[in-house]
Amino acid sequence: MSNQYEKITKKNTKTFYYSTIFFPNNIKNKVFLLYSFVRTIDNLVDSKKPKTKNFYFIKKEFFNSIKAKKKSKLKVINDFLALVKEKKLEKEILDYLETQEKELKVKKYKKIKDFNDFTYGVAGTIGIMMAKILDLPKKSYQSAKKLGQSLQIINNIRDIFEDFQRGKIYIPEELLNKYQLNHKNFLDIKNREKLYQVIKELLLKAKNLQEQAKKDFKLFNKKKLLPIKIACDLYNLIAKKISKNPELIFSGKKLKPNFFEIISVIVKNFLLIYVFNKKN
Repeated sequence: MSNQYEKITKKNTKTFYYSTIFFPNNIKNKVFLLYSFVRTIDNLVDSKKPKTKNFYFIKKEFFNSIKAKKKSKLKVINDFLALVKEKKLEKEILDYLETQEKELKVKKYKKIKDFNDFTYGVAGTIGIMMAKILDLPKKSYQSAKKLGQSLQIINNIRDIFEDFQRGKIYIPEELLNKYQLNHKNFLDIKNREKLYQVIKELLLKAKNLQEQAKKDFKLFNKKKLLPIKIACDLYNLIAKKISKNPELIFSGKKLKPNFFEIISVIVKNFLLIYVFNKKN
């Protein structure tokens, strides 16, 4: 499989890339391909001016390739479709595309349920697809979904201000109302302390989802567990920084682990899994 997908992953997400590289090669390349396909879609949808025509072109190409069983004009679609068929990812990728199609029109979320549906559609689906690529048993799928949703919530918190600047509000107004806030005033300086309470509640939600997901880590062998643990800990570093200093979300810089933090997380988990853990 072409290493162009590894290059795409490395270019767009250091956090995900530096965990994925520890998968065995046969798994790693499939994960890079999965990321490259969803990144292609996300780049079209997740921008100030969504590229709607391009999205529907790719969607049409994808479905035509499935129905007519003919090759697409785009290599990433052909390669990804082969993976979809091999690992039976049809339901998850359809849910993912449906959610992204809604994202072309939705600017803000009112209900907590709608936000939960969003985190499932763009990240819970990817968690399940990852579980299938890793050949995990079906009983792990719910945990995989929750893990994906957990990491997505952390992403949404980190990008609150950036998303607002491009006209998107992911924090559901139902949650904001709980703290006497709404979509019009939640970013006002005078309301910062209330907003930080909202962020605290969302971070707790992400933590609880992760704790539930970790119950199935026993299903992983060491080679599969290491990358997952690294990814979780790198995202949790972001969550801890925000929890300690919520003002960071207004810094104008993308909050992410630095090189030394990445190395520290990798070494720590390698020791815990391969040196101190006698199982698997």
